[in-house]
Amino acid sequence: MVLFIELFREDAYDGPIDSFDEYMNLFAPDLTTLEERSAFNAGKEVKIKLAQVPARPRSKAGYLSELGRYGFEVLTFTVLESGMECRIIAQYS
Repeated sequence: MVLFIELFREDAYDGPIDSFDEYMNLFAPDLTTLEERSAFNAGKEVKIKLAQVPARPRSKAGYLSELGRYGFEVLTFTVLESGMECRIIAQYS
């Protein structure tokens, strides 16, 4: 069995991407939007700005399809409290 903790969006784009330009058109906000986050320097909290994670979230259907294509059987699929991550327990069949 394996555990995956992945980015999740129910409305995620699950179609093919044929070029870098197409990827940028779909996901540029994830690469260019800065979010304020907390970091620690010498024990003191400081605010920093980071780009969102430049990764490609999937919907539940997208993950089930992708994992199934590579021979995994999904045993459980749980959307975590944030609604932006999911936990998948699968086994290789």
